[in-house]
Amino acid sequence: MTEVAPSLDDLRTRWIWPDRRRELLERLPGDGASVRLMRHLRDQEACDLYDVLAELAYGAAARSRSERAAAFAYKHRQWLKGLPGKAEQVLYAMARQFERGGIEELETTNIFDAEDVKEAGGFDALKALRLSPGDLIIETKARLLAP
Repeated sequence: MTEVAPSLDDLRTRWIWPDRRRELLERLPGDGASVRLMRHLRDQEACDLYDVLAELAYGAAARSRSERAAAFAYKHRQWLKGLPGKAEQVLYAMARQFERGGIEELETTNIFDAEDVKEAGGFDALKALRLSPGDLIIETKARLLAP
């Protein structure tokens, strides 16, 4: 794996893009099944696979999805507060989706239909942003996985 992602930063950059993540997982034994098994055996079910790989390959301390969601809200507070209208609340709701199920939760076609995302303002709340919703999701994933 380290030949494809020689550093933790490379892993993070690959992980936020679904096709690059899939390519990386396909290079691992069992197309990623081995990492899922390691997550289970190491009692890291609360972690995204990113953190399991980061720990195994680079010695980074694994963080749970809950820890990452909380860090997102704290570390990126200024960025979030600078967003127009209800966009901030939508991104907090998206971070809660990540907390529940990992990075893949942000990539479902119905992310804006998830109950708490919808209640926060959903897709309509993001229309005032200069970023497209897809770019905003990429930015959110990068911030969720930031050190």
